Amino acid sequence: WIVIDSGFALIFTVELVLKYCSSGVFHFFLGPQAGWNVFDLLIVVFAWVEVMLYISTSDTNSSDNDGGAADALTALRIMRLLRIARVVRVCKLSLFAELMMMINGAL
Repeated sequence: WIVIDSGFALIFTVELVLKYCSSGVFHFFLGPQAGWNVFDLLIVVFAWVEVMLYISTSDTNSSDNDGGAADALTALRIMRLLRIARVVRVCKLSLFAELMMMINGAL
């Protein structure tokens, strides 16, 4: 799983860097999409912290470990649920309007 997590973290990092380069500092942090940009930034940071914690705890996985790093890793895995908000953001596009109507009709 660490390879998949690292791959997604890399993809999200590239997306964030491209977005930052295309909009500039002012529009990235103070523009109309500033809230989403900061949210994306936090998701990317937490993804990389999770990868680093996993790598550091996998080398020292012994019975003497107090579980502090494992608890932090669990908390970061819960933060991974926030990535679902990215999907919700994409579904707000007009391209997915009919798909959302079909899903709402099925429910």
